[in-house]
Amino acid sequence: IKFSASIEGSVVLIELSAYEAATARLLGSQTSQATASSMSRNEIAEAVFTAANRAMPGLEKKIKGYWDVDRKNGVQYKIIMKLQGEFDEQRVEDIHDDVNMLVKKAFKRVNTNVMTAKTIDMIVFADMDKFADSQEVYSYIRRGLKGSVTVKKINITKKLILVELK
Repeated sequence: IKFSASIEGSVVLIELSAYEAATARLLGSQTSQATASSMSRNEIAEAVFTAANRAMPGLEKKIKGYWDVDRKNGVQYKIIMKLQGEFDEQRVEDIHDDVNMLVKKAFKRVNTNVMTAKTIDMIVFADMDKFADSQEVYSYIRRGLKGSVTVKKINITKKLILVELK
């Protein structure tokens, strides 16, 4: 949660913004204000506290709404695949087709950002009941592409999967 505040006269304006740690996706923002009865440090601190307390319930509601949408649409995972090695144009097309068909079979939705001769960048929306975490998403892809290409894990975080295809 990012906190910022400004003071204009005796009015304290605060903004709280919540971000998903793994992807930096904005979950929601909420602003509030409170008036300090004087410009003393204690009164300003009390106004900041009051404004933050007013903003938190609204921010919490937005975060819960975000997670409700994720539950309905599926948990988002960003997958970046690097094609390593020498593949002719036809082989690259075959790999693209294999990856595309594989992910569309298992995930609620697939957004392909980029498919080039060296990179596949996509976001998949996984059913939480079928895929509990990013490791399960990676394992599904690894098993699904076995025999077609060698899949090597480069890095996995909570919502980001970096893979090498050879």
